[in-house]
Amino acid sequence: MPTEQIAVNKYGYTQVFVSRPPGKPYAVVFLNGFNGDRHPRLIESWKVNAEQLSEVTNLDPRPLVYEFWVKGGHGIKRETLADEFQALL
Repeated sequence: MPTEQIAVNKYGYTQVFVSRPPGKPYAVVFLNGFNGDRHPRLIESWKVNAEQLSEVTNLDPRPLVYEFWVKGGHGIKRETLADEFQALL
């Protein structure tokens, strides 16, 4: 199942991906979290309502992939839409 990156931290170490199975009412959200060199990565997943996820990811500012995030100049601040995303999970 293909995945799409929908969030990344400043350094690209922690990422959030989503997979939307065709014909299903849900999406699977994956967190690949970096916890430092001496700790294992945190891998979490959630099954969420696909329509509600689309509503959150269609809010401005829209998700940026890492390549655009690191270029800067986007004006997106840390924790943008965090409350909306947390409510979905």
